[in-house]
Amino acid sequence: MRKMPSILFLCCIAITLCACAPIQGGRILFDDSHSIVDARVEKLIEAINDRDTEAIKALFSGQTLNEVLDFDESIERLFEFIPGEIVSWESTGSYSSQTSNHYGHKTKEVSSSYYFYVDADKEEYVILLNDFFVDTDNPDRVGFYLLIATRSDGWERIADGDQKILFDGDKKLSPKGILVPFE
Repeated sequence: MRKMPSILFLCCIAITLCACAPIQGGRILFDDSHSIVDARVEKLIEAINDRDTEAIKALFSGQTLNEVLDFDESIERLFEFIPGEIVSWESTGSYSSQTSNHYGHKTKEVSSSYYFYVDADKEEYVILLNDFFVDTDNPDRVGFYLLIATRSDGWERIADGDQKILFDGDKKLSPKGILVPFE
């Protein structure tokens, strides 16, 4: 008889938790953003290692390619900045995802940062990537829209409002393209 309240309590908790999960077509949806980002990072690494300008451009959104002047030159700066081959990479753990559905207009933006270990002088780099996975109304926005590369010792300076990269004082900026701010 004592087991009945415990079982009933556990069933209530299970039903409550299931009611909070996103469900579509009777299936619980899982966010696989990490695996998508990882696959795109692998493509980026391969393109950097191969010095393949077209492969890097293919990862960026059409909107970014149209709006950023001298995009090819920024890719060349990236190649010069990372002169060796990327031999491994590891997530810094900084990863955020923002999804919205406003009357059928769906967007999914992912912001992530990664450490890139390069065999040239054993230098360590940090690359910040911002990416739109989904935009139902503006498919031209889908793809990377920002890549910032710096040596690991310059990472804190990217968010410094005095540097005017991501912030101007306290105001958030919205840069696009490939930036190598501290060469």
